Amino acid sequence: MREVQLLIKNIINDIIKIFNPHKPMREKLLETPVRHNEKWPRKDIMSIPTFELQEGDKIIFQFLAHTGDNIWGIQIEDADKMVKGDVIDRPLKIAEFSIVGSAFYRIPETGTYNFPIPNPMTGSEEQGILKIFKEPSTENESTE
Repeated sequence: MREVQLLIKNIINDIIKIFNPHKPMREKLLETPVRHNEKWPRKDIMSIPTFELQEGDKIIFQFLAHTGDNIWGIQIEDADKMVKGDVIDRPLKIAEFSIVGSAFYRIPETGTYNFPIPNPMTGSEEQGILKIFKEPSTENESTE
């Protein structure tokens, strides 16, 4: 059954490429609830998703708040470049900004990237849902 679903999905994607070959396909990389994590991987960080990305990829962040403002912070680290820390070396932070509903970032060079997600305060309820999408650069697409 799974093979049939994948085959149908691939056929649909091929048809879309035929009618609009210049429009990159959006791929969901992550969808996660934003809530306090008692076992945080780093001080004040809820989780650190990591992805292999290509130069020119457009990374789209969407934050859908359950309560309050539709704003959440995000950091971007180049995991291939380390900086000296007090105790251990850490990946180089290359960007930090607020997602106001949605925001995007263009990947400067091919490599491994971390997206540390801030940890909400202890005892707070779920803040919302964070979604991360990737639109590949048109130069990265193969011409099969």
